[in-house]
Amino acid sequence: ISESAFLEGYQIYSLKDRVYPGIKSATKAVVKGVVSIADEKILDNLDWFEGSEYERKVVEVKLESGELIKCFCYILKNTHHHIIDSKEWDFQHFLDVNLEDYLS
Repeated sequence: ISESAFLEGYQIYSLKDRVYPGIKSATKAVVKGVVSIADEKILDNLDWFEGSEYERKVVEVKLESGELIKCFCYILKNTHHHIIDSKEWDFQHFLDVNLEDYLS
């Protein structure tokens, strides 16, 4: 089960020499994403997958229904902000250009 959600006060950025993005706090910005249910085993696997560049944080998101809920989100650690590129990450570009390489 998953549902579209909006994370206010954060922005998603391209990262230097990477095809995946990073999220960091940013005033008056919003990240659109998806909220899914996960158990501890899934969270442990996600912690491993996201690696040391990211921190799993509790954030508040707004569902499309307008309901506010708390959930986990992987936020780029402050110590890794130097890898942020100057442009916002483009999900469609990722799907069109980078997805195949990312999955291989």
